[in-house]
Amino acid sequence: MEAVMARRSTASNDPLAPVETVIRVSAFFVSASFAVFGLLALAQLVFTGSAGFTINDVGDGRACATYNARGSSSSTSGATYGDSQTDARQELPPSEIRGFDEEAADYTSDTYRVCLTDASTVQQIAGLTGPLAGLAGFYVVGFSVLGVVRSARRGGLFVPETVTRVRRLGWLLLGIGVLVPIIQAAADGIIVRAAIPDRSWYADLDRVGFSWTLLVTAVGVITVARVLDRGVVLQDDVDATI
Repeated sequence: MEAVMARRSTASNDPLAPVETVIRVSAFFVSASFAVFGLLALAQLVFTGSAGFTINDVGDGRACATYNARGSSSSTSGATYGDSQTDARQELPPSEIRGFDEEAADYTSDTYRVCLTDASTVQQIAGLTGPLAGLAGFYVVGFSVLGVVRSARRGGLFVPETVTRVRRLGWLLLGIGVLVPIIQAAADGIIVRAAIPDRSWYADLDRVGFSWTLLVTAVGVITVARVLDRGVVLQDDVDATI
């Protein structure tokens, strides 16, 4: 009984426990959700010949991407924009926006969702880039954070191993924040290129949607690693004095 109470007291006093719990629970639910949908899709595929399950357009045979029509004079070919066949330069009618006052404001949009109805294997893979990159990033960052938590529990914050793991986490976040949006823009370009033949796949690479929040967070984590590194030196001096 005393051992159980001691473990509970240690867990309640652990400042890293909430972070670890959130990551482990999130990873469990994400993994369980994909496992359940995968099993249901496999069972339906075996018994009916069609999977019939889609998650964010994944599994319906289409390839979708976001298209920025700003400055474009291209015509569309073999793709749907939203739910109907439209011109990519067409302004969205204000009547589609609930409560929109046409006398008080104007509304236009340059961004459209492009979905190829008969996508090839390469185009479907390009359409999966976003969801797969997000899922992979979640697991990689999550396990990196758990590594920091384990290292801090073993030796504390001011040890070389913890500093290395924190620094690695910061550079990992920075790499994800820079590379993933560029890869996503290139993958979207492959889909848009198939729908609009005279538009190059790299046309939108100069307008990549970087997450500035993620980039600032990455720089902050790297800075924390530098501070911890200074703390390691001070900790060594204190240990030597004692």
